[in-house]
Amino acid sequence: MTERAAQRMAAIMSVDTLEIPDIPTEQMRRLSEKARQAGSDPASYVKSLIARDLEKSSLNEILAPFRQEVAASGITDGELMSLFEEAREDVRREQEENDEDV
Repeated sequence: MTERAAQRMAAIMSVDTLEIPDIPTEQMRRLSEKARQAGSDPASYVKSLIARDLEKSSLNEILAPFRQEVAASGITDGELMSLFEEAREDVRREQEENDEDV
């Protein structure tokens, strides 16, 4: 890594302030209102939104273990679809039985 690249990387990693230019006035008004309703100021409110978003797992992350198991099982797409259809029918049948019992 060049000296210049190392300096840029260090500068990026040490930044603890985020400036977002050109936020429309109406969005800033709504942001301020949401922050007030949450008992916060806009900057703290945005920090909490960022933290909450970064804690979420993506759908790909959530499904990765399932996808790996499916791939390892050797099941075909058609067989997998049939399993899901059977499960859906089982749930529908159980719901209908429960509705009849009520």
